[in-house]
Amino acid sequence: MCIDSILQACVQKVDEAIYNLESPTQVGNQNSTPEYTLSVIEKALGNATDLATVFNLYLDGQAGGEHVDVIKAANEFAQSTTETLGATKGLTRLANDDDAADKLVGVARTAGDVGLRFFAALQSFRIDPLPRNSRGSVAVT
Repeated sequence: MCIDSILQACVQKVDEAIYNLESPTQVGNQNSTPEYTLSVIEKALGNATDLATVFNLYLDGQAGGEHVDVIKAANEFAQSTTETLGATKGLTRLANDDDAADKLVGVARTAGDVGLRFFAALQSFRIDPLPRNSRGSVAVT
């Protein structure tokens, strides 16, 4: 399935953002504020919902679930996840101590891991073995 290559590219993009998040040599978005980071998180949540919706339409062969829609939604979610991780890393400069900074990075890492699992779960080798009537729940869980 050609969608798999897009999903794998999204996995790689988010994986690289996780690497940068955890790297002591990367500083993240130094212009980040808590308010900006919250807006980016909200954007990522919306993008995740959009991708789930579009992907379910794609699986059902319905209008709005064409390849181009899935590609666009997947790229938008990967980009907003990457922005979230970079913004969170940038917030570590505002932390009172290393423990607080580590907690911020840990929470962001968890969010990045969830994004990775989301993209991986949508790939055809995971979906094809499932019964047709349960495939729609893959993009939701």
